[in-house]
Amino acid sequence: MPITTDIEDLITFAAEHGENSEPDHEVGDLQTFLRVAFNILSDEQKTTFFSHAEVASTYEAARGEF
Repeated sequence: MPITTDIEDLITFAAEHGENSEPDHEVGDLQTFLRVAFNILSDEQKTTFFSHAEVASTYEAARGEF
């Protein structure tokens, strides 16, 4: 099976992995994907990511900052 270039596929595959085994596998898969992506991004790309409105608002909600 060829590797996908669609992030939605990765999210779906992680969700299916969690459904077919243990829910923790979904989270673990998503963490792996995100960690690898961040190791590839430049510092400028990381800054752009963190300053994106959707990321910033999700980050704030996750930290309990409303």
